[in-house]
Amino acid sequence: MSKHTPGPWILEKPELDCVAISASSGDWLDLASVVIRVDDEHDPEGQANAARIIACVNACEGLADPSVVPDLLAALEGIELKSAGSICDSGRPDINEIARAAIAKARGQA
Repeated sequence: MSKHTPGPWILEKPELDCVAISASSGDWLDLASVVIRVDDEHDPEGQANAARIIACVNACEGLADPSVVPDLLAALEGIELKSAGSICDSGRPDINEIARAAIAKARGQA
């Protein structure tokens, strides 16, 4: 399996009926186009889809297999539940709050 174009990926300014997803890995590359206009009307869902693609690709940069993200979240939640709110004693007093904030953000609660 070949590797994808490295990030960061960005959303280009809309042109006509589409918005381009591009990357700057040395040279600017147009990677994909997403339709944002259907039957002469703006499609906010198309714009949101393009933004979601970019957010997911950029957030997973550096992961060998992005499909592991749900497993990582489940493991972090399991550790939090098992430890009764104190995730770990790492010597960093803020680590529990960082972990709880990450879980809330991943669940759309932040």
